[in-house]
Amino acid sequence: GGADFRVLRTADGHDHPTRTRRGCCLYYTIRPTEACSTCPRTCDAERLRRLEG
Repeated sequence: GGADFRVLRTADGHDHPTRTRRGCCLYYTIRPTEACSTCPRTCDAERLRRLEG
């Protein structure tokens, strides 16, 4: 399988479509504090924080 698309819902009920990759592109090795939002290493809570911000 490849990338998958799904919906994350915020506490206030807004839906945010997001993509989850199967593998990491290793971008975090260049900027450790900035892993991609679609990275499998990024948890859903962090994804939502970025989507809401």
